[in-house]
Amino acid sequence: MIWVFDDTRPWGQRIAESIRAAGGKAQLFEDPGEVSGDLAVFIPRHKPPDRDNHKAMVASLAKRGVRTIPSAFEIDIYDDKIKQHKVLAPFMPRTWIIDNLVEAYDLAAKSDYPIFSKTSAGAGSHNVRVLEDHEQAMEEICACFSDAGMNVVDGPQKGYVYWQEFVPTDHDWRVCLIGRKYAYIIKRQNRKDRPMASGSGDIHPLQELDTTAVAVLDYAWHVCSKCNLEWAGLDIVPHEETRWKVLETTVAWRVKPTARIFERQLPRNWTATKWMGADFFPMIGELIENGDL
Repeated sequence: MIWVFDDTRPWGQRIAESIRAAGGKAQLFEDPGEVSGDLAVFIPRHKPPDRDNHKAMVASLAKRGVRTIPSAFEIDIYDDKIKQHKVLAPFMPRTWIIDNLVEAYDLAAKSDYPIFSKTSAGAGSHNVRVLEDHEQAMEEICACFSDAGMNVVDGPQKGYVYWQEFVPTDHDWRVCLIGRKYAYIIKRQNRKDRPMASGSGDIHPLQELDTTAVAVLDYAWHVCSKCNLEWAGLDIVPHEETRWKVLETTVAWRVKPTARIFERQLPRNWTATKWMGADFFPMIGELIENGDL
């Protein structure tokens, strides 16, 4: 029996139906106490307080020895850029997370502008800002270290700044990697009014791979292998020093029906599968039932 969290999207219901269609048994649950098996599928929400409640539920399952898909580790760092930095730092643009006011002043004085400023939580670039100069940086420091904090989406941001090297690019890549074996890839153009791609809506799911797309997939696989990620949606940007950098990872994403799903076959070869993004849930059901996740 595979236990599946009954979320409100409803990913859970569709995954449960797909497991049954693949010949397996699936049971929806809302309370971790209902789970009597050793495997559960749990896709959390990113909006608080659901996100924090869901993380606590997955942690309670892990304490009981229940393996989850995505893993308890992947869900713990979900929508938490500070925790993700501890894992992904070797693959990220230069990033500074400062929770000391004096150190923040010092960083502002010696930074090369522009720089990105972010909050630890948030999706769709809602809490990403561009600081153009020292004056803007100082204004942000004063707000973030004030008693009220800085007003942001799902805020406030209080007691820290999260600044990151500005990477000039007009696009990024979203790679959704499942089981470190299957993936689909999307090229996303920047927003028209801001130099970031997440949430722009200008997306291009790939049905075929060129050499650049293969390189991005290989890089995503390498990052996941090094960081112990099996279920990950990586945002990747081109970078002049190392060719690629990772901005963040997620475990919940909008499925793109026209994206071809590719399978990694050694050595470093990606082959088109029978599945498209529209087949995402049947694919997940089949992989779980076959023990491939």
